[in-house]
Amino acid sequence: MTEQRAIMLKQAAAQLNEFLDQQAESIRRTLRQFDVLRGAVIHRDETLMTELAEQVDAQNQERQDADKRREALCRQLGELLGCDAWQVNITAICGLLDSEDRAELEDKRRVVKELVSRLKIEREGTELLLRECERMNRAILNEMMGSGRRTMTYTRRGVTQNEAPGGMMSVRL
Repeated sequence: MTEQRAIMLKQAAAQLNEFLDQQAESIRRTLRQFDVLRGAVIHRDETLMTELAEQVDAQNQERQDADKRREALCRQLGELLGCDAWQVNITAICGLLDSEDRAELEDKRRVVKELVSRLKIEREGTELLLRECERMNRAILNEMMGSGRRTMTYTRRGVTQNEAPGGMMSVRL
């Protein structure tokens, strides 16, 4: 490897380290938002849920910018490695770095990987909470409004009677 290429690779690895740090912080922020969202749902804090929705909307541009930075970095590294951008991976880059730079990059990859695993678990837990809330709200509304199904009952003499649904509230005008 030429000295110029080695310098360019070291610079690209430094940019990749910086990008991975930013990704790790973004994931940590998302994990905190999941915690806040679960608390807001449990405590029925609509104001906080609205604030979270606004924060998520504001972060969409940040995520799009990060995707563009990642794509540009992959193209740059692809040129240095002599491959297409989609073939670039951290393992291949680590194979070309000195031990100190390799260790730093592998450590950052490990951190991001752990955070992504944690994010997946937190997302699934939050999704389950929201699905359960939806199910409970539906059950409550069905009881209050009636389910729309007729109920069949029997008199003391065994004669069947169809009763209209009778929720706690009448929805007829």
